[in-house]
Amino acid sequence: MPDARDRLAYIDQCMHEASEKTISAVEASLALIDRNRAACAELSMRLSDTVFHEHRALVEEVISVLGEIASGEETVHHNLMQIMEAQEFRDVAGQMVNKIIDAAQEIEHILLDLLKEYVPDTKDSLISREGFTAGPSLKRDAGLQGQDEVDDLLASLGL
Repeated sequence: MPDARDRLAYIDQCMHEASEKTISAVEASLALIDRNRAACAELSMRLSDTVFHEHRALVEEVISVLGEIASGEETVHHNLMQIMEAQEFRDVAGQMVNKIIDAAQEIEHILLDLLKEYVPDTKDSLISREGFTAGPSLKRDAGLQGQDEVDDLLASLGL
């Protein structure tokens, strides 16, 4: 039981650490995405308000690319939010693991209490009264010593 409890606690700790790393990375990425989207929007507005006669096609292309970048950033932002929401499993799984650990501890305590209550008294035990030697004798000299003696015994019995 203690080993299982320790393993479950380790799993919970690892899941928690992985979840924290994931959430920290997502939060850092969300801030970066927000800055990039704001920069793209501001640059697009500044370029669209400026009059460029010679490079109008290039400016329009840059504005279009900035719009695509901002749109891509929106998709990444949405995906990161889904990752963040998916990390909720860690909280639920962690709660379940902790309940299992608590149940294992409770079962262990109950079993130990039962064992303490019903353990035989050592004064009444056969082992303590007679030792491990209680039971049939294993003395070699009391029995037959070889095949010849076995044959003689069987012959005397008429077998």
